[in-house]
Amino acid sequence: MPGGTALAPSAPGSAAHERSARRGAVDPELRDAAFGSRPDAEVWRALRGSPADAWLAAVVLGGQGHYAAASAALTALIHRPAPDLFTSLAASTLASHHRQLGDHRTARRLDSLALATAPAAATSSAATSAGGALAGAKARASAEADPRTADPDGIDALGARADALLGLAADAIGAGRLTEARRLHAAALQFPAQPGTPLVAAPSPGEASPASAAAPLSVAPGETVPVSAVVPPPAATSGEVPPAPTAVSTPAVALSEALPAPTAVAPTAATVVTPPAAAPGETPPAAAPLPAPAPGEPAHSWRTLVRHHWIAAEIALASGAPAEAVPPAEAALALAQARGGMRHILKSRLVLGAALVVWATPESVRRGTEILSCDLNHTARLLLFSLSWPTALVLATNSPVRTTAERRADLDRAANALSCVLLRSTSESRRVAEASPWMPTALLRSGEPPNADPETKFLTD
Repeated sequence: MPGGTALAPSAPGSAAHERSARRGAVDPELRDAAFGSRPDAEVWRALRGSPADAWLAAVVLGGQGHYAAASAALTALIHRPAPDLFTSLAASTLASHHRQLGDHRTARRLDSLALATAPAAATSSAATSAGGALAGAKARASAEADPRTADPDGIDALGARADALLGLAADAIGAGRLTEARRLHAAALQFPAQPGTPLVAAPSPGEASPASAAAPLSVAPGETVPVSAVVPPPAATSGEVPPAPTAVSTPAVALSEALPAPTAVAPTAATVVTPPAAAPGETPPAAAPLPAPAPGEPAHSWRTLVRHHWIAAEIALASGAPAEAVPPAEAALALAQARGGMRHILKSRLVLGAALVVWATPESVRRGTEILSCDLNHTARLLLFSLSWPTALVLATNSPVRTTAERRADLDRAANALSCVLLRSTSESRRVAEASPWMPTALLRSGEPPNADPETKFLTD
């Protein structure tokens, strides 16, 4: 890939390999490519590495718009005989890629699988309530023995559960079920008090029915569900024996059983707090503070908190309240900048820029346009096509300060980036994208206007 530096799994005995081993078999160079300063790195050889290497490489390839290659790697991870942490993370990542291509139905089932296969995260408070001080001590010892239980980038059990719940919240936004999205968004930062986390809630009056999205996994406690019911296994090459379907044990899933129904009382600190909308020309109120973990419970990673803020902003945009989307977008950007995660910085700026231009005050339009124009150059330089096309589309369709010539150039850049993304996707994903109201595929057909609303319809990834 032009402009990228090739990365491969660290050689045994190397310093990078030793650091990787100490951090739960997560290669530090691949970690930096996925969540740090090198999102344009070449990671193809890493697909042949460990499950951690393959997952991180697929994350990088997805950001670069190589969805077909990422899908092959993630599908192979999902279908391994023994489900583990990377089964859940792979399912969440593949769900995200499907959402980015307008396929919220498939994403919903994959996020359900991710939640069902997320490992249980041990905390001293939960363990103590289950079995006293001795159980709590054992839980703490187990956490210390496994570095993935406190990973700085959320490559751990708590991060996997949060990824799944935030993905389900994004799926609910895509289905127009904002009450469900708010409840799942709130649940993502709550530590599970008991095994099993339900998934879906009844829609509020006026919201879309569950028929608008694919049903999640639904099985009785203790039953198993074949992974192939959610995502088909990878095709065997000539002469190979196809892999056997993997079954995972999962509890019953129904959100109304695990989360209390919405009431008229004030939300807790963990819920989505939507401040009063700012009047034109006013500064929006600050984002509500995130809940602190209870004593003995692990803290959420920066990546989980950034994604949590993204979903808060997207819920506000989908609710027609762009001013309320600005504070969480600002908070996401601050967290991503503190970590130095370039892809997350650019995505946070996309969310912030979209909120500002849609808010439509003179100052917000000016600032949002500046942010998005700058981002468009960075995403092109880093070959992040999955971010390039929505950034260009927002500029072309929502910024009134762009000239006619600039808007035409923006639409051309959006069409070129989207074309690259679709060419690098599977044939089935291209077919779904062509039919999806979430994808502006009309950009690729001369003379037709975009067929997606850029205010809300590409941010749920």
